[in-house]
Amino acid sequence: MSHSENGRVSRRALLGGAAVAALGAGLAPPAAARAGGPGRPPHPRSVHAVASRLDRTLVELRRDIHRHPETAGAERRTAALVAGRLRAAGLDVRTGVGGHGVVGALTGAYPGRTVAYRADMDAVAPADQFGDGTAPAHLCGHDVHTTVGVGVAEVLALLRGRLGGSAVFVFQPAEETLSGAAAMLDADLFGRTRPAEIPLAYRCWPEQRYTEIRDDVRRLAAAYGGWVDFPADPFPAMICPRREAQALRGYLHRTIGRARVGTLHAPVPFNGEDFALFLDRLPGTYTFLGVRAPGAGVETAAPHFGAFDPDERAIGYGVRAMAGWLASRTCG
Repeated sequence: MSHSENGRVSRRALLGGAAVAALGAGLAPPAAARAGGPGRPPHPRSVHAVASRLDRTLVELRRDIHRHPETAGAERRTAALVAGRLRAAGLDVRTGVGGHGVVGALTGAYPGRTVAYRADMDAVAPADQFGDGTAPAHLCGHDVHTTVGVGVAEVLALLRGRLGGSAVFVFQPAEETLSGAAAMLDADLFGRTRPAEIPLAYRCWPEQRYTEIRDDVRRLAAAYGGWVDFPADPFPAMICPRREAQALRGYLHRTIGRARVGTLHAPVPFNGEDFALFLDRLPGTYTFLGVRAPGAGVETAAPHFGAFDPDERAIGYGVRAMAGWLASRTCG
């Protein structure tokens, strides 16, 4: 989901993450981080070496975003902050995509695939919070998600000399209202970075049954004197192709260990997930990042709850995992 210098792309894949100071010459990767070569992604140790240099600044970035929550459609400051960091890292940056959306493109030194990473930027409005919230707040982890996306971009930018292919970073507004993904797609997000098709096999969720299910629900409600009002168009299910999901699982098993990786089958986001619209266009994966601190209550890692308090150490893990994964995908 990017473009090379001549505007053409060889292959495509889309990667989504979930729940999270400018780069100067002094942050050039050390010699140990230059491992790899044409067609060979940087070794995870190289990714770790570079990411370790960014841990402190990324925690500061997350805290900055957390202190200035902006609701869906109002992400001006957050978008400007993200765009500034991406430009400082040397990415080609577009702003104002579908509202306050930001898109950064990074081209590696060698031919290869084009992959993308998407993060959402908006905070939770008071009306959507559990516990009588009175002000916008980052209770869904989007501040962490955005920070991880920036960190991955910065790590790969520092490893650009050993990176094959290209990586595109999509920072989406208005996820909480399920409108940001559609707005970015309507703004021709893929038109300017149109990848070529690749052969794949997949199974579709039977979304055509939605009318039948709606009729059943209406009948059940009517039997008890009730009624049901459905939106005109049901939101699509988020379906991750099996091949892409298994490839990601295998990579994480090899790099961070089987005990730290779990596979979720048919998880249902409580309020929908508009990353589904991206997956309708491109094959990809969706990853949950564990953010609960050891010994903390489960509510501290539950989106939209007032007690949501992610462990900031998760940022570094997310950056390392996604930077290594994107690098491995671009190279082959």
